[in-house]
Amino acid sequence: MKRFETDKITDLADVFYAVLGGKPENVKEIDEFMEKSPLKKLLFTSDIVRILEYDGFFADETVLAVYSLLPEKIRLNQKQSVIMSPTTFMKLNRERITRPHSRLINISFPAAQEVMQNEYDLKIQRVIEALIDAKKKKYEKTHTALTKEELKREQNKLRMRKRRIDHPLERKSYYKKFATLTPEEQEKKRADNNRRNALYRAKNRERLRQKANARRANLKAENPELLKELDRKNNTRANRSEIDRRYYQKHKDEITLKAGRNPMVKVYKKRYQIKKRLQKTGPILASLVAALAVAKGHGK
Repeated sequence: MKRFETDKITDLADVFYAVLGGKPENVKEIDEFMEKSPLKKLLFTSDIVRILEYDGFFADETVLAVYSLLPEKIRLNQKQSVIMSPTTFMKLNRERITRPHSRLINISFPAAQEVMQNEYDLKIQRVIEALIDAKKKKYEKTHTALTKEELKREQNKLRMRKRRIDHPLERKSYYKKFATLTPEEQEKKRADNNRRNALYRAKNRERLRQKANARRANLKAENPELLKELDRKNNTRANRSEIDRRYYQKHKDEITLKAGRNPMVKVYKKRYQIKKRLQKTGPILASLVAALAVAKGHGK
């Protein structure tokens, strides 16, 4: 096993090199690691090879199950460890999806679901405890892609999840309380939520777009026929024209700017003009052709 040390995790392979304790020099070293690792519940030696050498990535439905089986603290070098959040691990996985030679790692969905049920909540609790402990001791460093603000938000999300686990009835009581409000109070609460959601989407537009693109790319790799069916349903919705119109009005400047930079736009416009012209002249040409055919027949 070759030595592996880094100050910064930038790729999914870095995570697994760190967990393995170095860079394997042969498959046997990976076999020996997998025999003792909880990762063997979902992965094979060949899967580890794909991650390390062939840009292997996980489906959205299985990535958090794999995360559940990783240690909460990952040693990078003699002085540094990282406490990796699920968001960070998913981001590293997502970055591989669009690579030209990336390979999907097939994991049994039932097996992944079983790991999620048995391991994920426990892993989250350990991560929370490790984050709190690291903050007190001030010696652990989190993934360098996270700012302090992002780390705080991540920690709050993990704490909220833990609270939901420990107090499952709280969420039900919230909806019961909401039901007791007057229609005016309910409407005000919905409006407040909509404003907060709109602000969140505005602040995180690029991240949400990347996430949506990653989900689409994954579905295209896993089940292209399902993606086609979903697109078909989406494009044939009764109010599709109105949705398109509102979107265009809202993003008109952005769309115009992108169109100006795309050399194919002129080609598309030309094709559209030809199509519209044919819609008008097509029937006339067809009737002329039919008339000529009839005249030719009579000439015989």
